Amino acid sequence: MAFHQNHWCRVLEFLEGTMLSTVPYRSEELLESIGSFAGNCCKKLSHFSHSAAERPIQWDLQNAPKLLKEWIGFVDNQEIKDKIGVVIQLCESNRVAMQGLRKSVVHADLTRYNILVDPEGSKVQGVIDFGDICRTWTSSELAVLVLESAMTGSITPFDDAFQVVKAFHSQFALEENEIEILYFLIQL
Repeated sequence: MAFHQNHWCRVLEFLEGTMLSTVPYRSEELLESIGSFAGNCCKKLSHFSHSAAERPIQWDLQNAPKLLKEWIGFVDNQEIKDKIGVVIQLCESNRVAMQGLRKSVVHADLTRYNILVDPEGSKVQGVIDFGDICRTWTSSELAVLVLESAMTGSITPFDDAFQVVKAFHSQFALEENEIEILYFLIQL
């Protein structure tokens, strides 16, 4: 950022790529690329720290149980409210397991709108939108990625999720407790 003639200016480099959201079919090659890319990012960030990442942000899955309890009153539909209540109960029953999860700085928003792929739609080229970076459960990066970038819109969501998790794990090995709680984190 630079201040010039009473104006703040920010110069950004253009990153080539197409949003994953525009790719109609996610091939095995693309799913592997998505998982490997995210796993590699987690590996590289696993020992990184910065005081700015230690911040409360609503998208941090660590805050989900508290936010669900605070916001459930705004839901009018009883069926939806009951489903949220089940997730709140799952949060309580998984509280000890969640406390034992590894933490690191993560992108926290690896969604189909923030992942850029090559023109063929077969390989990740980069990511955008770093506004949600925070220090949280490392496995929450994978949970958001799986739900938002592999399962959403897929005709084979569990197969696609498996491909992404397998590729992620090949780059950044998940611990047993992270594997056990991953499905629950995806629900958050």
